[in-house]
Amino acid sequence: MEKVILGLDLGTTSIGWAMVKEGESNEIIKAGVRVVPLSTDEIQNFSKLQAETSNAVRTRQRGARRNLQRFKLRREALIEILIKNAVIDIHTILSEEGKFSTNKTLEQRAKAATEMIDLESFARVLLMINKKRGFKSNRKAKSSEEDGNAIDGMEIAKFLFDKKLTPGQLVSQRLRENKNSIPDFYRSDLEMEFNTIWNRQQQFHPQFLTPEFKDTIHGLKKTACVGVFKKMGFEGEEFKGLNMIEKKHARYNLREKAVVSEVSMNELAEIFPDINNNMNASSGYLGAISDRSKELYFRNQTVGEYQYDILKNNIHESQRNKIFSRHDYLNEFEKIWTTQATFHKVLNTEGLKEEIRNAIIFYQRGLKSQKGLLSTCELESKVKDLIIEGKPKKVKIGPKVCPKSSPVFQEFKIWAQLNNIIVLEGNARNGYPLSLDQMEELYAELNWRTELSDAQVSKILGLSKTQKINFKKLEGNKTNVAFVIALENYFEKIGGYEELNFLKLGTSKLLERIEELAKGHDLKIDFLWFNSALEGKSYDGQEIMKLWHLLYSYESDSSESGIESLKEILVDKYGFERDGVVCMANIYSEKRIVQKMGIELCKK
Repeated sequence: MEKVILGLDLGTTSIGWAMVKEGESNEIIKAGVRVVPLSTDEIQNFSKLQAETSNAVRTRQRGARRNLQRFKLRREALIEILIKNAVIDIHTILSEEGKFSTNKTLEQRAKAATEMIDLESFARVLLMINKKRGFKSNRKAKSSEEDGNAIDGMEIAKFLFDKKLTPGQLVSQRLRENKNSIPDFYRSDLEMEFNTIWNRQQQFHPQFLTPEFKDTIHGLKKTACVGVFKKMGFEGEEFKGLNMIEKKHARYNLREKAVVSEVSMNELAEIFPDINNNMNASSGYLGAISDRSKELYFRNQTVGEYQYDILKNNIHESQRNKIFSRHDYLNEFEKIWTTQATFHKVLNTEGLKEEIRNAIIFYQRGLKSQKGLLSTCELESKVKDLIIEGKPKKVKIGPKVCPKSSPVFQEFKIWAQLNNIIVLEGNARNGYPLSLDQMEELYAELNWRTELSDAQVSKILGLSKTQKINFKKLEGNKTNVAFVIALENYFEKIGGYEELNFLKLGTSKLLERIEELAKGHDLKIDFLWFNSALEGKSYDGQEIMKLWHLLYSYESDSSESGIESLKEILVDKYGFERDGVVCMANIYSEKRIVQKMGIELCKK
């Protein structure tokens, strides 16, 4: 009996193969080699388990070239506008000459925030800020699903500092107030909590909490830290019988208690690994940038003053890789320009500061629109033969898919779920669908709720204990909920009401309460109602469709002029207060679908 055998020779730069027949007639059926073209660097990285493709290297290098070119263009534009406005002339020497010339410019930069410097030095300072203008992310602001507002890390740091709280104490308080979202803390705040608890508990357990032991566990990964405590005979509290939410409450209650009173070593074996876990999650590139921003705020310094302080302490200390956020550089620019404008009249030229700040030094174009990547509707699209660049191509044309946040999609989603519900009796596999009256009753609730659990559905439909539905939960109209939460925030802050808790009211009471408050504030709320049965201009002319399109096209990083135009529309059309409202549309990356929309108050 003959066998067919495949042989492989695996190497780092090639794969050899051969297929042979073994038996009465031994023969090689086919053989070959597939060469993997790797450079010397790639082979070395591969042997160190540091794989990086040639395309990735080229992309990184191309990005560096583009950044350099953009910096040079900004520098040329900055020099040109300074000469045009007589801040400097064509004979002004802007290059740094001589020993420690960079240090002298940095000294002038630190001085410029509070004292007068000459215009030539001022120009050099602007060029220095133009060269390194800080880190700015294109990601959208992270928002809290519960609170409806973005939780700002700097605001949290200020609150901790003012109230003299640790992160554990703050989270424990929030959990008692039924706020289950946990803010992102700066690493320095978590370090402070670690040291506070350590110093407090060292009074009660000096034989165990030694400086050597602190050095051993500080910053360890959670599992490694737990292992160190286990070797000493201490095991963390397992919180047996508690669900995930209850465990979270118990952990933060322990951290809160450890700041002010004695806890056991077994409890510390739960606390320190948990804090270490938070620290490791907050560390890294962005964490370091955030901590430097916090340090500047509490020192009341600009970036230049901070860097010059380092230079005064050690003239040879490197400033490389000490990145600050774009916001810190903007604050420095504002402070320096405002200070120097009091001494130099030429800097008070109308529009000069705005042009240098927004159009030159800190200009950053928005991300390229990806709307062209949206799919066409599968039901209404058709393939058409077109001539593109002289070549015949088949192109799929038709209306684009409906965004997830669109009122019509939200309604479709609810009815699709309702039509798929089956009521089951006991352990039976087959059941019966809902009647139209039951569907409409559930729709009325889902249209103003984020979701309904199977128990809530059973209660609304009046099902018996032996009956159940084939869904664990049903998704509601998230777009309507976003509007309701936004209106709740608006009324609370503009009208001075206590917590309104609209979503805890029944559907009829919720709408009655909103209408009542809207009348008291001369607010038009026609945008809360949607009729999918309308057609043509009547359908598109609904207030909810107009407002939704407005918010869908708006992005949270839009220009000031864009925000102002939105404010004007909201004030003129719907009656919102001029100084109190701004549109918000957080967009997540996949297919650029609007995840949340709403109306949120600006801080006054």
